[in-house]
Amino acid sequence: MQRRDFILITLLSFPAYACSIPKRTGDMAAKAFVVKAGDSRFHKPTPFHGVNPNDLKVSTKDTSGRLSAFEYLGTEKVGPMLHSHLFQDEMFFVLKGEYVFQLGEERQLLQAGDLIFLPRTVPHTWVQISDRGEMFYFLQPAGKMEEFFLRLTELDGKGTPEQYEELGKTSGITNHGPAISATEKHVFAAQLSNGFVVRAGQGRFGELTIINGKTATTSRFPVRTQAVNCPFSSTTATKRADRQCTYTRTRMRCSTLPKASTCSNAATKNFSSVRAT
Repeated sequence: MQRRDFILITLLSFPAYACSIPKRTGDMAAKAFVVKAGDSRFHKPTPFHGVNPNDLKVSTKDTSGRLSAFEYLGTEKVGPMLHSHLFQDEMFFVLKGEYVFQLGEERQLLQAGDLIFLPRTVPHTWVQISDRGEMFYFLQPAGKMEEFFLRLTELDGKGTPEQYEELGKTSGITNHGPAISATEKHVFAAQLSNGFVVRAGQGRFGELTIINGKTATTSRFPVRTQAVNCPFSSTTATKRADRQCTYTRTRMRCSTLPKASTCSNAATKNFSSVRAT
């Protein structure tokens, strides 16, 4: 390609590229800020079901619409309806307790120190299965979730079906079905077809980040070793009485009783396919 042609193509392409850059929705925060524990960014509580604190920590106004963050403190074994976000990806980091997340038709058990990434447009939900729980979660971009929770709090469960439907539409949320129950039988997939889970004590790709000789999560989220039953297949949590497994946060070892043997299928690679007993 001649230099003249290269310059011409570059100049003609620039307007199209510039138009593709997301527009800012406002100025970035002029200075840093602190949100105290138990408070929300603008001192406006938006509790889930009216009793579970769901506080805004980072506002869309702080990030020009790029990101919003919330802290959830669960006092009930509840969760939202099965829904999807048209324009936002979500990330949940569990600080305390246990949660079952459903993404599409697949479920995963998350405990303290675990993170799950939920891509946009994929139906998902979660339910708390411990008496108490705590999560920090992010939406990227922020979208209208901040306004959604404020309006939901205003309605206080007394809105009409038409009001809730309109709220979902204006917020880019589509409902796909009822919530899941904490008491129902949960079958966990060996891995997710969409999204992913990063377990406590691990990096995104299994790497470890060492700080002063310790992993960043070891002190707060200690490694647990428990006995569980091997799954019959890589995609279900069907139990077999003739095998027993022990797992840590990084590996799973199984044996056939009474003599030792290696457990086959994906259970040896991903312990999230079963729930510890």
